[in-house]
Amino acid sequence: MGGESYRVQEIMEAEFAGWTADKVSAASAMTVTVYTGRCTLAWLRVLTGAITVIPKDNATALFDEVTSAADLNLSFCPLKVGTSIKLTFSGAGTVWVIHRARV
Repeated sequence: MGGESYRVQEIMEAEFAGWTADKVSAASAMTVTVYTGRCTLAWLRVLTGAITVIPKDNATALFDEVTSAADLNLSFCPLKVGTSIKLTFSGAGTVWVIHRARV
């Protein structure tokens, strides 16, 4: 399973050259920091079916809840994040996030 996850990451980073693909997990309902600093968010995919995830710029929600039913695909117009990318999970689960640093 670990090799499969690595291959998915390789494919995502190839599709989004210059971007970083991170697989982020939460053990329970919690907020997880994905990246600290100015950055750009291109894509969020929730892998766990029974949870919702709210992407935030530090404490400010960027969008409503995202579920496994639909990706948050901003690749056509990436979203600038001023402070940090944080994800608030409603329960235990995993997501893929594609982002990159801004200067």
